Amino acid sequence: VETLEVVGIFDLGVASLNRNWLISTIDTAQSVGNLGDAVTSIEMQVSEVFRADENASLISEALQNPSLQVTDWKSQNEDLLSGLNGQSISSIMIQVFVIIAVSLGIASVLAITVVQKSRQIGILKAMGLRDSTTSFVFLFQGLALGVVGAVVGIAFGLLLIIMFSTFAVGPDGEPILSISLNYGFVMLSAIIAISASTIAAMVPARRSSKLSPVEVIRNG
Repeated sequence: VETLEVVGIFDLGVASLNRNWLISTIDTAQSVGNLGDAVTSIEMQVSEVFRADENASLISEALQNPSLQVTDWKSQNEDLLSGLNGQSISSIMIQVFVIIAVSLGIASVLAITVVQKSRQIGILKAMGLRDSTTSFVFLFQGLALGVVGAVVGIAFGLLLIIMFSTFAVGPDGEPILSISLNYGFVMLSAIIAISASTIAAMVPARRSSKLSPVEVIRNG
């Protein structure tokens, strides 16, 4: 029988762990378990969680001791890993289809603009406007749409983060999920949005450059 003194209570955020875990010094744990100076297991946290299996292989090779078993969370939670991979793939697919839909929408709007403004374009070309300048107008319009969309999207995303952190809180007043802002990912998203918008504008820009001023004025 061992008599222990409880000096603190910790909330680990998981009910099963709160019920079953007891944290003590290594000397106390070895004494209660009659382990002498041995330990039953060593757990460690890695900075890149999805490379845990690679780290486990490296540690196993470094130990070169078949009596020591090195395991990782990926091999012990295959169902969870499969779900996470499926969620990641679904997220990527949704983003790709959203980019495609937005690009088609921008291309359609600018293409209609070319048709509606074909008479004005023909007159400007007859007055000496170059084909490259005509194309640049629509490319610049697509770029402007991309910049405005990226700025509005980032602002809306930040607003959602602020609202979620403010209103979605637990009983202790802390946010249910801690959200960290990755500035690199935000910049990458903005670059992708601007690039997709500019690329979508290439089709109507090319169409506008091929307009013949004689045919446009004749049919206009």
